[in-house]
Amino acid sequence: MLPTAEELGEQLTKKKAEMNNAIQNKDFENAEKLNEEIETLERKLEEERKHAPVPKQKVSLAPVVIKAPIKAAFKDRTNSIDIAKAAAKAAKSAAPLRKMRPVSKLRPKAPLTARSNNTVLAVAQLLASKRGDAAIITDESGGLAGIITDTDVTRRVVAKHLPASSTRVSEVMTANPSC
Repeated sequence: MLPTAEELGEQLTKKKAEMNNAIQNKDFENAEKLNEEIETLERKLEEERKHAPVPKQKVSLAPVVIKAPIKAAFKDRTNSIDIAKAAAKAAKSAAPLRKMRPVSKLRPKAPLTARSNNTVLAVAQLLASKRGDAAIITDESGGLAGIITDTDVTRRVVAKHLPASSTRVSEVMTANPSC
């Protein structure tokens, strides 16, 4: 027995939700398959509605939103490349993508700061825990004393076999940095 227009509409709604989830999870290969199923269901629903008797409806003055076919959203108009397939291929071959944010949401992190009497080990642990590569060094009064980078630690402490737990940051930092 063939499904009714109502059943086709329910199936279509479920498939669209599945496709939206697949797109959000960046599973473009599955999204493309679901898109094809949606197009098939839309064609069946259109055929079912053509052959079904049309009930008389009240005329509404509310605006009607017409959605373009989903397939059109995946097409590049200049050379008809299927973007969904290209994205799936790129997702497989590329490293995991970072979470995409609009430019308006990009904000620089607050600078990491440390005192000049801290040990290199303490500052290196701070940099590692905050995933930073440099820290601003302040003196006792809170003024700028210098900067220490991961390169400073590598070249001035590790390469010279200095003990990081007893070496003060003030001994290896770049004092009075200039831009």
